[in-house]
Amino acid sequence: MKSVFFFLFCLRCENHHEKLSVFCWTCKKCICHQCALWGGMHGGHTFKPLAEIYEQHVTKVNEEVAKLRRRLMELISLVQEVERNVEAVRSAKDERVREIRNAVEMMIARLDTQLKNKLITLMGQKTSLTQETELLETLLQEVEHQLRSCSKSELISKSSEILMMFQQVHRKPMASFVTTPVPPDFT
Repeated sequence: MKSVFFFLFCLRCENHHEKLSVFCWTCKKCICHQCALWGGMHGGHTFKPLAEIYEQHVTKVNEEVAKLRRRLMELISLVQEVERNVEAVRSAKDERVREIRNAVEMMIARLDTQLKNKLITLMGQKTSLTQETELLETLLQEVEHQLRSCSKSELISKSSEILMMFQQVHRKPMASFVTTPVPPDFT
């Protein structure tokens, strides 16, 4: 602030080219001592020492500076609150994403377990049907071989045996091979 004070005392009067050293309280402006004593324009006015008025102005300016600093601190505090809020919102979103991912992973694991169980059932059905299919194919190949290679008399003698094998196959009803479909839906 001393540099402002020095600046005010360095200014010169436009009329007398002297330093401004007096404050005209009536006009509210700085003047030189000649304007105050003999200038004529300030006759009957009230004067104050420039240094005293300067101190009053510095005090007012410092008060306003202090208010601005407090305002600045309040604004900085509000910005920090908003930044904390932004971080809290981002963290909450990230936590929600983690929860969703965990839930999805658990759902996928459940689906995988359901799939495994369904596939075990289906593979059991397929194995049973495949075994029966292979048995019938082997039987048919054997019978066809007998029909091709046996003489008439041999075929007649083996026919009861062959028919007995067919009866054994037919004892197991087709309904026993009908599989219950495994529903393709997942819960």
